[in-house]
Amino acid sequence: LPQAVCGMAKEEPDWRRWKDFHDELRSGYEELMSGERNVLFKMKEIWGYMLPMFGEAEKAGKKIRKAVRLAEYQEVVDALFEEKMEG
Repeated sequence: LPQAVCGMAKEEPDWRRWKDFHDELRSGYEELMSGERNVLFKMKEIWGYMLPMFGEAEKAGKKIRKAVRLAEYQEVVDALFEEKMEG
């Protein structure tokens, strides 16, 4: 995973593995932090590192940044991963 974030991976990312990582991270934050807003801000932070792996995903990045509810954020993220896993 670190090689993919740094742009050093030579092959296509394992999108299922990245989705699992994302979901596990979110679950961990939800257990440790109080309040949806705190979890949302933490999850938005990781997209500064992850979004470049998705290529032309500026539109999704903007939607992620603009999300004000965790459900809204998750909807965008799920669609982004689904597109990559199908493609």
